[in-house]
Amino acid sequence: MKHLSIIVCFGVLLVLFEAAAQTPPASINSVSQFKDNILLIYSTHEKTKELNKTVHSFCKKIQKHIFKESKLISDDKALAMDVSDYNLIVYGTPNGNSFINKYKSVLPVTIDSNQISAIKTYEGENTGIVLAWNNPVNSSRNMLIYSSLTAENIHQMNYVYHGPTQYVISSEYKELESGYFWTDTITKKWKCSKLPLLMDSLFTPEQIAEDIDYMINTMESVHPNLYDYVDQTNFKSSKDSIISSINTPITRIDLFLKTSPLISSLKDGHTRIYFPSEECTYYLEEEQNFIPFLIKIINDKIYMDTCIQCGSVQGNEITSINGVDCSQMLQDFRNMTSGEKTSFKDRLIENNFQKYYRLLNGPYDSFEIEYYPKDGKTRTSILKTIRYDEYKKMRNARNHFEQYYTYKKLNQHTGLIEFNSFQNAEEFKTFLKETFTKIKTDSIQNLIIDIRKNGGGNSYLGDLLISYIWTKPYRMFAKVDIKQSEHNQSYRSIKERIFGNNNDSIITINVDPHKPNNKKNDLIFHGNVYVLTSEYTFSSATDFAAAIKDYKMGEIIGSETGGLATCYGDILSFVMPNTKLMFGVSFKHFTRPGDFDDGKGVIPDHIVNFNSKDISKNNDKVLNFTLDLINHSQNNSL
Repeated sequence: MKHLSIIVCFGVLLVLFEAAAQTPPASINSVSQFKDNILLIYSTHEKTKELNKTVHSFCKKIQKHIFKESKLISDDKALAMDVSDYNLIVYGTPNGNSFINKYKSVLPVTIDSNQISAIKTYEGENTGIVLAWNNPVNSSRNMLIYSSLTAENIHQMNYVYHGPTQYVISSEYKELESGYFWTDTITKKWKCSKLPLLMDSLFTPEQIAEDIDYMINTMESVHPNLYDYVDQTNFKSSKDSIISSINTPITRIDLFLKTSPLISSLKDGHTRIYFPSEECTYYLEEEQNFIPFLIKIINDKIYMDTCIQCGSVQGNEITSINGVDCSQMLQDFRNMTSGEKTSFKDRLIENNFQKYYRLLNGPYDSFEIEYYPKDGKTRTSILKTIRYDEYKKMRNARNHFEQYYTYKKLNQHTGLIEFNSFQNAEEFKTFLKETFTKIKTDSIQNLIIDIRKNGGGNSYLGDLLISYIWTKPYRMFAKVDIKQSEHNQSYRSIKERIFGNNNDSIITINVDPHKPNNKKNDLIFHGNVYVLTSEYTFSSATDFAAAIKDYKMGEIIGSETGGLATCYGDILSFVMPNTKLMFGVSFKHFTRPGDFDDGKGVIPDHIVNFNSKDISKNNDKVLNFTLDLINHSQNNSL
């Protein structure tokens, strides 16, 4: 997800309202109810007067930037009045807010002064929770609680992105647990679950049609230009064909398989329907019949990569699995995957091959594979399934990373930052300070920044890193176009000031180059910068690479990025009303720093492609090329 400014954090609040409206613990009205009759309730019984003022001030900002027509009142006044006609937003600690203190016993989670309990119990003064529930005096209205064990941390909850779940527990900006509420059929009590319990449910053709129409109508409302890459008439015809083909009840898996190719045809990697999470978790962790190998896709062919029981088969082309032709299988998988570029889709398929295969082909006790060895004669091998722990170990050995970012010194003059995800800004600030202190102490002259495994996140982390390697004016985007809709109120105050109150309008924000905020930073790196990219590099990671490229901050090495440098992005997430399948929609369009759109990702200065011969060699071709390039440059400078 990309972020332009701090006001975007308020969008998280709106996303949770979507959850309250669409994944109800009981009967909850539609999200349109939050356009009026909103009561913001702040605490007045925190430990000090200063803390009371802090919470009150924060609630005033929420009112100013998002809900201008809401009423802002204290907890005691809320208890003294009739709140049955209101949707409630309540801020404060369990004991500091008297409204929370009175009604916390009716919640499906336990919120005490020293711990918060849902599926698990969490302690620590930085622990907090956002909770969507019914108004306790009128179940047809909603209540959203923002609570923390200490009042100083109430504001942190707005910075934790959680998607459309019904609760999220976090600590210091990190999610600890999130999930949904359901009623135990035996005890009749509300309980917490990480997943909506809909795996075995069947849905009528009418329910499926309603979900599909809801998804497409929402996408049309939210996206700046949904049909930019596809003919609208043909798309609508395909949608109608899907609906008319369903004349008996089907499962969530069926709906996903029928609609994912339709959404994929939009060619927007941020606009997508998500895997049915409950089913995938069950299939992969409970059935315990995993494919015993990982794959690599090269030039439209599937190759055997890491494998537990394959021996000499590793590195060979696989032509079929259990009688299914791999060419057709790959095409089916691509059709299910959202993305602007086929190469990016292939990287996602590699990482999610187990899910794709299970969803399309069902469970197997063994796998018969046909493959081409080096002698060119087709051979067959039967492989047994493996357990989840074996698969996880194999997967982690190939491409999993334990940390979002790491640093190590490669040799006397060269250091390597592995930047794997644009997550956790506060933690990243600490990492950067510690890392560039080491770089300065060790007199590092060449810095390699590896974003080949980076699928994006908060683009603010890119700005933080650039502040350590660049001192001249720059911009991460030339301009940002923002679609206004009833679902996106993050920029409502800006829109009202400029365009009035019309939905479906586009706000264009032109971004001027600015100097990094690093005047007092004595750790700025002035050496050579090399950025490694791959076809998996996406979203905010692509934006970072585009800034490096357009401003010549360093040299790009590897493959063209999987994400386009000028593209749609920043996701709003939604839940279908009946099946509860999730989908995401872009609501912004970003133009790369150089202010042009060539329809491509970031093109490296030095292209280093991967081929089938590299699979069995087990060496890092791109990193080795970079080190050779550095050595060559140093020798020429002598």
